[in-house]
Formats: sequence, C-alpha cells, structure tokens
Amino acid sequence: MSDRDVLRLFNNEGDENGNWKCCTNCQWSNGLLKSVFGVSLSLLTGISFAVSNLFIALGVLYGLPPLQLTFLCNMVLVVSVIPPIIYTRATLIPENPADTVFLVSLGVARTFASIAIIYSLVYIPIGNVTAISGGTIPIFSALGATIFLGEPWKIADIVASAINVAGTLLITRPTFLFGEDTQFATYEGDADYYKQISTSQIVVGYSLVVGSSVGYSTVYILIRILGERVSIFTKLFYADFTATSMTLIIMFAFGRPIWEMDSSVAWYMVGMAIFDVSGQWSRFGSLELERTAVVTLLSNIEVVTAYILQYFFMQLRPTSLDITGAVLVVLGSIVISSEALYDSWKTEKESRSNRNHDDYH
Repeated sequence: MSDRDVLRLFNNEGDENGNWKCCTNCQWSNGLLKSVFGVSLSLLTGISFAVSNLFIALGVLYGLPPLQLTFLCNMVLVVSVIPPIIYTRATLIPENPADTVFLVSLGVARTFASIAIIYSLVYIPIGNVTAISGGTIPIFSALGATIFLGEPWKIADIVASAINVAGTLLITRPTFLFGEDTQFATYEGDADYYKQISTSQIVVGYSLVVGSSVGYSTVYILIRILGERVSIFTKLFYADFTATSMTLIIMFAFGRPIWEMDSSVAWYMVGMAIFDVSGQWSRFGSLELERTAVVTLLSNIEVVTAYILQYFFMQLRPTSLDITGAVLVVLGSIVISSEALYDSWKTEKESRSNRNHDDYH
C-alpha cells in the first residue's frame, strides 16, 4: 500500500466524477467533505493538546524537570510514527535536497517550540499559556504563509487576527495599557504554587509562550511548503526524531531526570503521551486539508478546554479579564471556521453549476 493510499481519505479521492461515496451510496462533494475533515481535525488538535498540557502541568507541580517531560513526549511520538512508515514504505530521504533541509529545519523548530511551551507551564497556568499561544500562533502563521507561500489574507483572517490580539492583550495585561497594579493579577484559586511566582518570572513565562508560537508557526509553514510531495509520516518522523535527539542531549547535559515516581504521576505521563500523539497527528493531518490560518485559528478550542480543565483539576479560577480574553480568542476561531466552511460551500456550488452547464451542452 502506498503512502498516497493511506492519505486517500484525507485527499478524498473518489470515483471518476470526483465524488466520494459512503456506504449508503450518498454522494458528498469533494470540497465540502475535505473541509469538514480539516475542521474536525483542527478542533481535535486543540482539545488533545489541552488535555496533554494538563498532564504536563501536573507533572511540573510534582517536580518533574520540563526537559524530561519534553523528551518523553517526543520519544512517544517517534515510536508512534515508525509502524506506518514501515507499512507504507515511506521515503525518509527525499529526492530533492532542499526538502531535506526543510525537514531538518522543521525538526529544529519543533524542538525549540516544544521546550519553550513546556517550560512556560512552570510559570503560568495552562489556561493562560494556551490562550496566549492560541492568540499569537495564527498571526505568526498567517504572516509567514503570506510571505513564503503566497496564501492570501482574507477579510475574515484580518478580523479574526485583530480579535485574537485584543484577547491576548487582556490576558497578558501589559503595563503600557493596564498599569503596574493590574499587569499580572494574583491568581485566584487553591493552588499556592502559582501565587509564589514573581512578576519577572511571569514575564519570562509569557516570553516563552510567544517564542514557542514562533516555533510552531515555523513548523506549520514548513509543512505547507513541503506539501504532498513529502509523506506526512516523513514529516512527523523528522519533527519528532530531531526533537527527541536534541532534548535527550540537553536533558542529560543540563538537568537531572527523575525516573522514580508515584503510580499516579506515571499515569500522568501516559495521559500526556497519548493526547500529545493525538494532537500531533491531528495537526499534521489538518494541515494537509486546510489553509494554515484556518487550522491555527480553529485549534483555539484548546483555550476553552484548558480553562475548563484548569478549573476542575487544578482548582485555578481565571480572572474576569482572563475569561474575556479567552472568549475573544475563541470568537476569532468562530469567525475563521465560518469563513472556511462558507468558502467550501461556495466553491462546491460553483463547481456543481459548471458541471450541470457542461452536461447541458
């Protein structure tokens, strides 16, 4: 079975008329079904990463080194991609040398981003981390996609990005807008850990989140640049193998991993690994189907999921400004998802009209 066969569902190859048939012989339009899959995978990406980050945050509170958590996440991802690589006989060394450079760059960007996001959880609750990440990745990704891929910025993209910026500012509360007293409000909740974090440490945390957003945006753009000429499994392998190798070296060079842990913490690691794999596969799959801006904005469902998990599992109650900012970030996702589905519907309608016109003549 070829790699193209495995991605047949993603690429939606159907009969000679371009229609995909389900078991009831109903015909789905190529564009609309592809968009539904892309939207669904984008939403699954956000939910999966929110749950994974919850387990990571619990591991941090237990005292596990962030580099160790990063290494474990990436190691499991490498293991998960090996079977499909063997089964599909995916090519690990592309014919085009430039693609190899892109793949290695993808792995380095993925390493930087994963380390930065996990270290940020040392200083900031998962709700704020995901909100800032969700607000900044779409902007960096859309700008990069416009510059390097020529993907247009539509009106909906601009509106959604502006809403995301507003939501991000409400959560970070910079001093030049909110003043010193309200820059970082004291966290409300029963977790004393975050109440002991100083203002300077919180600034470091937010800086790490923004840095990780730049890294993940670079990953998204490189995935789009490589396109379908490079197997999705090859992309996953390079991203995760590079990250695993680099974090392994850094972990033993600058840290002391903890391998003895309670059974409950071990289950945290299992949950972290499972949902991180789910998020990673969903993200790569969604980028095969939808524009970069659409994927990154839809993944912001992670923000709502993270705040809910933070409240119920860590007893951390977000402030009113945090909630308002998160609502704005999600609103941006609603705007862009509506635009994506409308575009697919409109394209399919025009395509059907053209086919009917050709059949008539």
